[in-house]
Amino acid sequence: MLPEWLKPKTGTRRLAYLAHPHRMKEMGNVFEDYVRNLGREPINPFASERGKDGKFRKDNIEEGLVGRPAMLKLGICTQRGCGETDVLGISEGVVGEVADRLDWDSEKNIRVFYSPGPDLPAFDPRWDEEWDRWKAGSVFAALRGKNRLIGLVGGRLVGKTYAIEKAIRQFGDKLKRVRNVTTRDSRNEQDKKYYYFVTKEQFEAGIKNRAFLEYDNPFGQYHGSSLEEIKQVLRSTNGIFAITPEGAKALYQCRFEINISFILLKPESDSVLKINSERRNILDPEEQEKYIKKAKDFVLPSNIPHQVLTMTSTKADKVRVLDLISPLLR
Repeated sequence: MLPEWLKPKTGTRRLAYLAHPHRMKEMGNVFEDYVRNLGREPINPFASERGKDGKFRKDNIEEGLVGRPAMLKLGICTQRGCGETDVLGISEGVVGEVADRLDWDSEKNIRVFYSPGPDLPAFDPRWDEEWDRWKAGSVFAALRGKNRLIGLVGGRLVGKTYAIEKAIRQFGDKLKRVRNVTTRDSRNEQDKKYYYFVTKEQFEAGIKNRAFLEYDNPFGQYHGSSLEEIKQVLRSTNGIFAITPEGAKALYQCRFEINISFILLKPESDSVLKINSERRNILDPEEQEKYIKKAKDFVLPSNIPHQVLTMTSTKADKVRVLDLISPLLR
């Protein structure tokens, strides 16, 4: 089954209103290039003209001439024709535009881009200062809602599926698994509840259409996740799913628009992975060693808040899993 979000966006769904402060108008071309690279067509409220020397000459509309209230009203009206609002800085106007969209857009089609990458500085150097000044926290708390996504990070065979299944069985309607997309074969009928299984061609078309938040190809098969799929789950309940360290970095960039908690699953020893591989009928020692070696790469940087859960492949794992997840769902 091909999820709706994996299909190309068309029409106004591709239009992104660029919400950023007037003081950052000279960043306009940077913002436009950035969101185009994400597969959107930008609508910039502060579109400016560039001279032959590359310097900005004037705004398309002069705020000093028409006044700030008129500019804010124009921005709010303009974003209503766009399928998405992309936040790239904080100001009174941006907070007002986010609050307005939350009033009429039940799906909360708002993206927040704090920086262009996990290890890069913020687009807006005054983000923290302006956040406090305009009490943006309450508006963005409304954007995030009450539900939380729990991302489990860990190598293959460490017990992520086990942890997810135990948690879903324990917490019932309070927790739902977010489905990832993969090109690998389904192991069983139960597996189809947890993944979208697509062809390599369908997956690569999704890459071209910028449909994935992140994706990887660790063992010759694609795996990817979608922010749209995550948000769809979080509209009704808490979510849980497995993700790679690189995926966690990409997901941490979304912390202003969704509530996220990360748990790093680590095997107590290599023997845990060997036991789990045998349970999955992976008996070839070379193949087992491949997964053991790959598991060493599953770490998270210190700047991403996370908890660590040591897996032992014993019944005690269930208690530790539930004890760790339960407080996150309150």
